[in-house]
Amino acid sequence: MKALRLLAIAALLIGLVACETKKTETFSGRIKRTTENSVTIVAENGRLITFTTENADLKHAYGMLEGNTATAEYEGKLEPTMPALKISTDPTYARAIGRWVESEPANPSAVKGFYIELKGVARSINMPERHYKSWEVGAEPNQIILRGTLKENGKSTPFEETATIVTENGKLTLSINNELWIRQNRR
Repeated sequence: MKALRLLAIAALLIGLVACETKKTETFSGRIKRTTENSVTIVAENGRLITFTTENADLKHAYGMLEGNTATAEYEGKLEPTMPALKISTDPTYARAIGRWVESEPANPSAVKGFYIELKGVARSINMPERHYKSWEVGAEPNQIILRGTLKENGKSTPFEETATIVTENGKLTLSINNELWIRQNRR
């Protein structure tokens, strides 16, 4: 009888442990690299974790582009390589990448604008006085911060501009100080 009682208690404990739900944890940082089935995220403290994504929820991953912020949800102990349950990134980063040009150019043969590239790189197009160098996602939704230097009278002055990405007439538009720029696909 005593053995039967111990066996019943053991079975109950095994059942409780088996039914225990694992706590979901998160790991956040910037995307360092991606492959078809994984994403490597580096945290602010420099820790690198590669998450496999075969079975992950990627509805909010928005392309998983290098340099974007990302949060991975996982279960269990954090290991150098482990499966992700879900990956989320900032959609503003993916929307910002591209070639942005004047919405109504004064001279269509010399369109001005800038490139917004991966890893926070920005470059000017036909703008000798305004040299865009870098960018990052801003604090508000659909907001980016552009940085560079203005060249006037032989002097270079650093500048920072806040821009907002909106969809206008079915096109992505970037507004900087009431000036509109349109994202243009490469030809």
